[in-house]
This record gives sequence, C-alpha cells and structure tokens, in this order.
Amino acid sequence: MENLQVIERENQRVLTTAQIAEQYETSVDRIKVNFNRNKERYTEGKHYYCLTGDALKEFKSEVSNCNLVKSNLNKLYLWTEKGALLHAKSLNTDKAWQAYEFLVDNYFETKKEQTLPTMSQMEMIAAIASNAAELEKKQRELERRMDLISETISLDKGEWRRDTHSLVCRIARATNSTVGEVYSELYILLENRAGVNLEARKYHMRKRMIQEGVPYSMAIKKNNIDVIAMDKKLTEIYLAIVKEMAIKAGA
Repeated sequence: MENLQVIERENQRVLTTAQIAEQYETSVDRIKVNFNRNKERYTEGKHYYCLTGDALKEFKSEVSNCNLVKSNLNKLYLWTEKGALLHAKSLNTDKAWQAYEFLVDNYFETKKEQTLPTMSQMEMIAAIASNAAELEKKQRELERRMDLISETISLDKGEWRRDTHSLVCRIARATNSTVGEVYSELYILLENRAGVNLEARKYHMRKRMIQEGVPYSMAIKKNNIDVIAMDKKLTEIYLAIVKEMAIKAGA
C-alpha cells in the first residue's frame, strides 16, 4: 500500500480499477462484475470518472507509470473515495474494509491536508484569534444542531421513521445527493457498524410472513426500514448514524 501511485482527477485523489483490486486483494474482473450488478448505486462525477477519447489520451500522457494504464485501453474508470466505499461494501470482506480504512487515512485524506503559508508574528496572532472565533461559532452551531436533532429523533415518540426520513431529505439537499443515494450510504454504514446483512434479513422476513399466510403482495413491500424496526438495537444504531450524517452534512 505504501507504494501506491497517486492519481488525481478534478482536484481529488482517485484510483484505477486495477489499484482498487490490488488493495482489496481481489480481481479486476470481480470489481467490474460488482460494478455492473450495482450500477444504479453509482453516480459519475461522485463515485467515479469514466475516461474515453481525448480525455483518456491526455490522462495516459500525464501518468508517470506506463504500466498503470494499458496502451490498448479505450475506456478507463477512476474511483473516488465514495466509489471505493461502495466497492468495499460489495466485496464485504475483512481485507476490503481494512484496505478501505487505510486508503481513507493515508491516501484520500492526505490530499485534503494543506500547508500553512509563512506568516509574521502579528499575522499569526491575528489568524489564531480569527480561527478561535470561527471555531467558537462553529461549536455553537454544532451544539444547536445536535440539540435540534436530539429533539427531533426519539425512540420514545414512536415517530422515528418519519423524523429520520425528514433528516435524510435534508441531508440529500445539503450534499447535493438524491434521497436514494443517502439511504444507500446509510445502509452500508449500518451493516458495517452492526455486522448485519439487511438483504438477508429482509428476505427471511418476507419468507416468514408468506409462510404465516400474509399475502405475497403485502410481504414483498417490506423494506430495509421494516427490518431495522424489528430490532431495537439495530434501530438505535441506525438513529445514531443518521444523526452523525446530518451533523456532518450540516443538514
């Protein structure tokens, strides 16, 4: 991992399919298959970039490692941090999650670090004072949001479905995402944190309902939220993740 070549696109670090496969200890074909099976979850410009034609030629001329891109390649996918997350989710192996965490800490996040310019003593004092005031303002805003969210979502009220959906809509607007994309990311985080498989649980829930005589048309309507609602601990974890995402997004 330490020898991973840095690639940038649109001022953010990205990885080729081959690099993703190497880091996650899987094959390029497996990455391609998982992508094609879940293509509706990926958004170009957010999860990946697809280079063809002149854009691909320009990229080939820029990379220093000639082995990074095959000369006869006519299409190249570059995966962002969010794209790498979806690939880790699709593989769902210990190695993939360990590699993803390493990439976040040592590859993607490194780009975000900025070197402070040289300042005089007076400029530094002024900057520290300005930063302190800004931090205090952000802290007050964060506390306000946390109070607001805590008041909005409560297991005791029995309205957590409605309240979390309202927050998901606000998160989508704040992050310029679709509601479906926010839910997908929430479910990925929930499965990772709680160590569960929502799809498997949903399948067994529907199957059990049908065996108990519930009409198929009703059983098939059960979704991930219904699965979460059946487990109080899972519900608590889900609520915590929604709150964290809302705070992070400034929703």
